Amino acid sequence: MASYMILYYIYIYYIYYIVRQYIVWPGIDADIESLCKHCTLCQKNKPNPISAQLHSWMYPERPWQRVHMDLAGPLDGKMYLIMVDANTKWPEVFCMQKDTTTTAVLMKVTEVISRWGIPEQIVTDNGRQFVAEQFEKFCAQNGIKHITSSVYHPRSNGEAERFVRTFKEAMKAKDINAELCILRFLFSYRATPHATTGCSPAELLTGRSLRTTLDLVRPDPKVNVMKSQLRQEGSYNKQVKMRSFQPGETVWVMSFSKNQEKWTRGKIAKSIGPVTYLVAINDKQMKRHVDQIRAAGASIKAVEPQEGSEQAEGDFLKETPHVSPRSRNHATPIQEAVPVTPQQDAEGMPSPIPVVSPVRPPTVQETPRARPKRNPKPISRLGIN
Repeated sequence: MASYMILYYIYIYYIYYIVRQYIVWPGIDADIESLCKHCTLCQKNKPNPISAQLHSWMYPERPWQRVHMDLAGPLDGKMYLIMVDANTKWPEVFCMQKDTTTTAVLMKVTEVISRWGIPEQIVTDNGRQFVAEQFEKFCAQNGIKHITSSVYHPRSNGEAERFVRTFKEAMKAKDINAELCILRFLFSYRATPHATTGCSPAELLTGRSLRTTLDLVRPDPKVNVMKSQLRQEGSYNKQVKMRSFQPGETVWVMSFSKNQEKWTRGKIAKSIGPVTYLVAINDKQMKRHVDQIRAAGASIKAVEPQEGSEQAEGDFLKETPHVSPRSRNHATPIQEAVPVTPQQDAEGMPSPIPVVSPVRPPTVQETPRARPKRNPKPISRLGIN
């Protein structure tokens, strides 16, 4: 082949430079080029054309839409199946040992499908494993479009080929067993931002970044917030006591209705949180914070309504405060209501009796009593007349 190339360049040099020294005619350059193009020997030994312009694959819209596959190896006598997602750059590596049959490859493809779903396209080279009838049938049954690259043109499947190169370099530099090296390599690759996307494959595929040992260097905002909250709770809880209520316990509940008193009696229905309770008041249930609830005191008792009385349930009467004997002697009795006889109007009908409210006694301030003077003993006691 080398001798043919030398003869080809000698022939071109002879035509362009030697012939011109002896004869020239109009259009000699175009005629010489036409002669070389139609020369069979020249075309067979002509060097390869220059590389064509780079045509990139269209970037997929979704993760795991287009997957590039290839076989790498042998490395230490083992073959590896490589799968790379074109959208997220997420890699999958499987050690195939020496079994690279179509059945073994489809088993690993099915394992990936069970984890990430069925891709829309699979790009491979023209290896016998990928062009077999079994592989084509598998793609047809699962609705996968199988695209093969040009023969002996690995750049057409550049996504997988570039990762194969990176994977081989990592395996050559290993200082541990191959299985552990693969796991560490995949972890680092998936957690590292990709040069094309600017994000890590894990972040694009799973929506979060993988936690690595480098995360221990920078503080975690969540941990700082939790520490601050615990410190604040500990400082505040030293000043207050923890209060809790049991279901069925009678309590006083703060009411925010304009038609009710500020505090209404009710019962604890159930606890719906650490400091939140559901309180039953009559036929209604209200959610209240523990700060809006207080236990029913022992000094408050319910008065049972008597028969024939119009006292409604829920009315309560406070006990009469204790009055000391001394204050009882000096207290002014309550003024009794004077009975009023009904008066008749002009038509002879009795007019309604005005209701006289009882007059409460005025507050009497107790004056301190003077100490009584001691009576002297009779002189006869001393035997003196």
